[in-house]
Amino acid sequence: GALMPAGYYTLTVPRLLRMEQRQHSAFRRAELDRFGAACRTDPALRDMVQTLFDHILPQSETIQDESQSLEALLNANGFDRAQHEQIRTDLRSGRIGLAQNRLPVSSKIEDVNRDDVFDSSTLTRELADELRQIGMSALKAGKAAVITLAGGAGSRWTQGAGVVKALNPFARFGGKHRSFIEVHLAKSRLASQRAGTPVPHVLTTSYLTHNAIEATLQREGRYGYDGPKQTPPALNIIGIVGLLVVFGALVGATYGPVASALAEMFPPHIRYSSMSIPYHIGSGYFGGFLPLIAGYIVALTGDIFAGLWYTWVLLLVALAVGAWGLKSGPPTDFADD
Repeated sequence: GALMPAGYYTLTVPRLLRMEQRQHSAFRRAELDRFGAACRTDPALRDMVQTLFDHILPQSETIQDESQSLEALLNANGFDRAQHEQIRTDLRSGRIGLAQNRLPVSSKIEDVNRDDVFDSSTLTRELADELRQIGMSALKAGKAAVITLAGGAGSRWTQGAGVVKALNPFARFGGKHRSFIEVHLAKSRLASQRAGTPVPHVLTTSYLTHNAIEATLQREGRYGYDGPKQTPPALNIIGIVGLLVVFGALVGATYGPVASALAEMFPPHIRYSSMSIPYHIGSGYFGGFLPLIAGYIVALTGDIFAGLWYTWVLLLVALAVGAWGLKSGPPTDFADD
C-alpha cells in the first residue's frame, strides 16, 4: 500500500525509536513494520536510514540539513502560527471541541422519505437516452470536468499504518488491486473515449499527499490518462490581475478620504453618536454579515448570482437614505463650539 511522504517519517520515527517497544500501540507497530519493509524495497526511501540517524544523533547547526528540519517543513507547507495558536487557545478554553460538534438533544432525526430519493432505474429508455445525450454533449463541448479530492490520509485498510487514501489499492479489478486514483482515472479515460475529446480531471492534494501522488502518477504514466493540462490563457490571467489592481485602486481611493469626509460632516460634540455608531453598524453588521447572508441566499435559491441581490438592496437603501437626508448637500465649516 501507499505510504506517507518521507518528511512525515523523518519527524515521527526518531521519537518512536527512542521509546521502548512495549510502549508502542498496535497502530504504531504496524506503521513501523510497513515503513521498515518499504525502506528495503522502495528506491524513494533508500536514504531514510541516514536521515533518521542524523535526526536521532543531531549534528551541529552549521552542517545540519535544514531542508529536513521541522521549521523548514512548516514554512514550506504554509503553516500559520497565529491561526495554530488561536485554535489551541479555543480548544483549551472549550470554545471548540467534540462537545460543541454534538447535536442538541432537541434535534429531530428522521428517516429518508421515498420522495427524497430518485430511483434512476425507473426511467424510461427514451428519457434515459435523452439525459445521457445531454451529458455527452456537455463533455464534448468542454462544459464538464471531474474533480477528485485526494488530500486525506487514513489507516482503516492497513491495520493502523498511515497511508495516502487515494493511493491505497482498495479493490481487485482485472486480476490486480487498484487504487482510488487509478479507478477514477480509468472512468475518466472511458468517458473521454466515448465523448471523443479529453475530459479534464483535476486532483486536489495536500501537503501530506501531494508528493506521493505526484510520484505515483509519474511512475505509472498517469495510468494511461492523457487529459490536457488546464492552463488559463495568458490574456485571461492579465485581465484578471488588471481588474484586481483597478478594484484595489478604487477601494484605496474611497477609503483614503472617507475618514476626513465623515469627520467634516459632523461637529465634534456629536461626531461619535451621529457618525461613528451608524458607520460601524453599517460596516460591521450589514457589511460583516454580507458573506453569510449572500451565501445563505445562494444555498436557498441554488443560483450562484442570487447573493448579489443583498448587495444591490443595501446600495438602493443607502441611495434612498442619502437622497432623503442630504437634500442640501453635506454640511461644512462647523465651529469648534
